[in-house]
Amino acid sequence: MAHSYLTPFAWALCALAAVPLAACSTAAPDHGSASAEGALGQAQSAQTSLPARLMRTLPWGTGEAELRLRPRGVETLAAGPDAVALTPAGDALVLDRLAGRVVQVGAGGGPRTVATVAKDAQDLTAAADGSFAAFSPLQARAWIFQPDGTPAGELDVPRTLTMLQRLSLGPSHTVQALDGYQQAMSLGSQREGAAFLPGGRGLQCRVQDGVAELWVVEQPSAERERASVVARQPLSKDASSARIVGAEGTLACVRIETVTSTPKISVERRALCLDALSGQVILDEQLGRPGLYAPRTELAMGGGRLGFILPTAAGLELRSWRLPDAAASKEVTP
Repeated sequence: MAHSYLTPFAWALCALAAVPLAACSTAAPDHGSASAEGALGQAQSAQTSLPARLMRTLPWGTGEAELRLRPRGVETLAAGPDAVALTPAGDALVLDRLAGRVVQVGAGGGPRTVATVAKDAQDLTAAADGSFAAFSPLQARAWIFQPDGTPAGELDVPRTLTMLQRLSLGPSHTVQALDGYQQAMSLGSQREGAAFLPGGRGLQCRVQDGVAELWVVEQPSAERERASVVARQPLSKDASSARIVGAEGTLACVRIETVTSTPKISVERRALCLDALSGQVILDEQLGRPGLYAPRTELAMGGGRLGFILPTAAGLELRSWRLPDAAASKEVTP
């Protein structure tokens, strides 16, 4: 799928500003050095608390330490945990939506319930300070929680955002909506990018004729009416689609999908993390084929790690990788 990052797309998100949101700020996200340094410090603390490569399988069931699964039926699709997010310490937050809860999972011990959510919630996002938010497309509503799971407010998400892919939670509980055109809207403002580097430069993916690239774009300004591409990093030469998972500092992670038909349709996924400015790869992992169902958000960045969930017959497989420093990385080999 080819994305044109320059396509004008003026969504009206001003309605969010009029929605009461208890304990939540409506200030614009701060992309200055303070936020970047805080996130870096939290990520560095996570490096020592979890192994470099973590893999756990969380069993299906109805107990407190088990996750809910609705098996595939004659006229129904399989369903279960729909999203993963990562805390500043690198632990996983999993949206166990059929149980109406968010659970926290570390290197050991069973899942621990940290918040109760609506059973139609389908997405989850976390901020660098540990707060997190659950989102229900059906209700067009997001619920924000403090790091300990205490409710911190809620807000309506305008249904006019028909191309909405996911929400992103920023400093002081600011909420951004990310659309299919790789643009972010925050309380009436709009920026180019599906994730952002310190200083506000946006990140976008483009796939054309199988060639996938990561673009770094400069935001429009008074002197420049439209966004401009300042760097292009090669990702793959046989991609069918690519989507940005997130960014921390100058590091960005991307999910790349390759679909083949010979004649049976096969989908292979790959997670690639790289320095967006230098192009150096720091992590390249094969994700394999889809599981029992496709979670809405199967990959997430946080706490200096990349997290992944895969629903299997044995349970929900949780993988987590430490993101090494870019200095120890390698050049991109598409």
